[in-house]
Amino acid sequence: MKNNKKTVNSQGVELNSWDRFIDPAQESRRMLSTLIGNLPGVVYRCINDKRYTMLFVSKRVKEIFGFEPEEVINNKKYSFAEFIHPEDRRRIWDETQMKLKYKKSFRLDYRIIDLNGNIKWIWEQGVGVFNKENRLLGLEGFMIDITDKINLEKKLEKTKNLALLGEFSSALAHQVRNPLGDCLLSAKLMQDLLKTMALEENNRREYNNLSVLRKDLRNQLKKDLVKLIEGIDGINSIVTQILNYTKSMKLMFSKQRIDILLKDMLSPYKDLIEKQNIEIVIYIESGISKIEIDAILISQAFQNLIDNAIKLMKNGGYIKINVNRINYLGECLLITIADSGPGVNEEDKKNLFKPFYTTRTSGTGLGLSFAKRVIEAHNGEIWLCSPDKCIQPINQLCGKCQELNGKRLPGAAFHIILPVRNTTKSNFT
Repeated sequence: MKNNKKTVNSQGVELNSWDRFIDPAQESRRMLSTLIGNLPGVVYRCINDKRYTMLFVSKRVKEIFGFEPEEVINNKKYSFAEFIHPEDRRRIWDETQMKLKYKKSFRLDYRIIDLNGNIKWIWEQGVGVFNKENRLLGLEGFMIDITDKINLEKKLEKTKNLALLGEFSSALAHQVRNPLGDCLLSAKLMQDLLKTMALEENNRREYNNLSVLRKDLRNQLKKDLVKLIEGIDGINSIVTQILNYTKSMKLMFSKQRIDILLKDMLSPYKDLIEKQNIEIVIYIESGISKIEIDAILISQAFQNLIDNAIKLMKNGGYIKINVNRINYLGECLLITIADSGPGVNEEDKKNLFKPFYTTRTSGTGLGLSFAKRVIEAHNGEIWLCSPDKCIQPINQLCGKCQELNGKRLPGAAFHIILPVRNTTKSNFT
């Protein structure tokens, strides 16, 4: 008599002949091996040391790096670290250790030099593995070759730069032609005035009110000279902004007191602040030590923010600068620059840090873009305050930073995060 009894698993699903005879543990290992082998990258486990001593690495490592997996296990023939580009080694070590300190996953972009001497770009994501006693056992992660992606981005960047060059040419023509036109007009007026004065000298006997007429001519000449000087200063300012934005800069770090830095930064605006009836309020949390920055570049970045605020508050108002300590991937300062100006509309927020974008009739639109470059070169961050961007622990201080006399300032507020100690020592572009 035929046995119709079916074998089912714990979920009530019938087991076929294959399922009845395999070892579940062995099948799990096989499935994991198949999965890892078909991933378009490299799975690894390593020790958290300067050589990144590999304990396990998947077979696809040969396609990217050129060596066999067993050649790098326990540094048998090679150490993984020696394939990392020398210029990137310090950076990725520091970034990894910072994330491990706070038990966060890390994401890295860096270059390698493979066994054949080819430079490639790697994207890596990993995490620290800790035991119950919170002791770090090692790192586990995944790496893929993104060289083609980087090369494509470079080509797109060149195309984008050509478009920006067109925008730049248009902005430059507009910004330079206006002051040049004023200079040319003033120069021609001065020529005419000088000719009139010379004619007057030759016919002085025919004029009874000579002294009055000459005084009027001199006053007009003074006004035209002021216009000429302002026009030349405007052109010089535009050229300076363009040079600052386009040139490669080397960060020169030194320890600075933030209160002295802010005082020196505001000094050039003293007369304009008084003229426009603007009040500056500075609050610095007690006990803040010195910060390691490039004082000149950071001052220029802050000045660009202050300059924007002042020019938008021609009828007076307030600018408040707040400095607080925060723990944000290490010891940092949160600097908030808030004003009582008209604020920023939604459309302009999207393009705020875009080069050559400006809503004013004057200016190159490079001020905020330059400030962002400088701050990011210091491993910092800058953004315009908005509810969706003010993350912990920033949002705990956000309201207080923009309050003055119990009321929230209605204008724009920029948040800047700067590490107290900085490890960036290289050039940036």
